[in-house]
Order: sequence, then C-alpha cells, then structure tokens
Amino acid sequence: MLRSKTTTDENTAGETTGAETAEAVKTAADAAQTAADAAEKSKRAAAAVPERKGVDTQTSGAAAENHKGTMIYVGASLPGIKSNTALTGTVPEKLNVPFIRELVIPIEDFTGFLKKKAQAGSREDFCYRKSVEYAEILSK
Repeated sequence: MLRSKTTTDENTAGETTGAETAEAVKTAADAAQTAADAAEKSKRAAAAVPERKGVDTQTSGAAAENHKGTMIYVGASLPGIKSNTALTGTVPEKLNVPFIRELVIPIEDFTGFLKKKAQAGSREDFCYRKSVEYAEILSK
C-alpha cells in the first residue's frame, strides 16, 4: 500500500509539472504573438505615412545620422517615447520610419528646429504633422 501511494503522489506531481510547463509554453507563445502584432502594427503605421513629393530631402534628420552626441526626438509623443526625449546611442526602431527619423536631431539644433517648425509649410512643420498622424495610428 505504501508503495502505490508513493506512485500516485509521483504521478500527481508529474501532472502538475506538465500543467505548469504547458502554461509556460502558452505564455511564451502569447508573448511572441504580442511582439509579432506590435511589429506588424509598426510596419503598417510606417506604410501609412506617405512620402511628400517635391520636398527637399536634405534635412537636419539626415545630418543627425552621423551625429555622435546627444540627440532629441522632437516629434509628437508616441507610445513608449515622449516628445522632446533626449537619446544617446542608437535610435529606437519605432523612430526609424520616413519623416519620423527626421525628427531626431542633435540637441544643439533644438531651438533652430522650433523656429522652422513654427513656419507653416516648412519641412519641419510637415514632419511634425506626420508624427502626429503616426502617433494616432500606433495608438489604435
């Protein structure tokens, strides 16, 4: 009798471990699906921001790619990245889409950017408006 009780206890413990393992696998699969959904959402949002024809592509954003100091994101707040966030090192992938990457500028260019953004029809104003559209798409 004692032996069969031990076998039953071992089987029960094995079932619990199997259930816990199944739950861990399910949780990992859910996390992977969430990451895939977020990547797809970001891709759709980037595709939804159209290129503007006839606009000079030489911008402060292009110069920022070679800058090796503190950068600042001057676009609209995005999920996970607030407006006027200082950045060092690599630029987050979420900001690496057309027009949005032009809103990552060297911090020393910040006041000049604000002056240009205040001019209706300027490249800076256009890019900022596109960042607002991008933020709306990402928040859906």
